[in-house]
Amino acid sequence: MAEADRRLETEPRMANFAQWAAACETVCWPEGTFLGAYSGNQQEAMAEVVDSDPVADSIRLLVSSQPWEGTASELLLALEQIAGERTAKSNKCCPSL
Repeated sequence: MAEADRRLETEPRMANFAQWAAACETVCWPEGTFLGAYSGNQQEAMAEVVDSDPVADSIRLLVSSQPWEGTASELLLALEQIAGERTAKSNKCCPSL
């Protein structure tokens, strides 16, 4: 199979770019180097977004000790106890409220 015809097992975001870069990577690096770095960068970016979001942080705290189960209204009350009413009811958390 020609390098230009290389198929990825899973298609990440910007799949055409990732496929092109993966096909070219063996000129400079061992096969799999690009996709490993690309995936790691995406994971880091997602983690930074979640870490900087007060609602996501509150949800993480809520489920850190045990799984949480309940209705949306119960979730809102639980988040209010952790983050405060203003954060829990922010448009970022619940746009329909």
